[in-house]
Amino acid sequence: MKNLIVREAILSDAQEIYDLFMETSDETEFLACSSEERKNTGFTVKSQEKRIENIINSNNQLYICICDGVIIGMLGIDIFSRKRLCHRATLGINVLKDHWGIGAGSLLMEKAVDFFQTNKELVKFELEVRSDNLQAINLYKKFGFKIEGEISKYFCINDIYYSAFLMSLTK
Repeated sequence: MKNLIVREAILSDAQEIYDLFMETSDETEFLACSSEERKNTGFTVKSQEKRIENIINSNNQLYICICDGVIIGMLGIDIFSRKRLCHRATLGINVLKDHWGIGAGSLLMEKAVDFFQTNKELVKFELEVRSDNLQAINLYKKFGFKIEGEISKYFCINDIYYSAFLMSLTK
């Protein structure tokens, strides 16, 4: 097993986080968009610096997984800010495809679930996952997430529609 470290992201991680987003966006179709689409919507290293800064100054979290000094994965937690929704948080996770199956996703999820369980205000942890992404679904189930429902035609990739599961973990 490789030596993996999970920690909170800091401002100086922005370039590597940007690179990770761009690479993971193109090596799988399980994510919301391609790197080209990210570029076309103003996704830059500078925007990642701003995002990290905002996360550091909020209750949200951004964890990174490092292997041999390189960021290979990340997991973001966004807590809803509206008063009627602030008991809920969503998560998103990216791991470089070359590093699937070595435990990075599990370590990131462990950190995220620990954050959720120790946050007294949070009652529900949510995510959306393409219904044919069995590896990810099994990872989430391993940490207690349950499928709440299916959203049909959630993704459209090359004129093919894919559904997504809404999964959650509750206290």
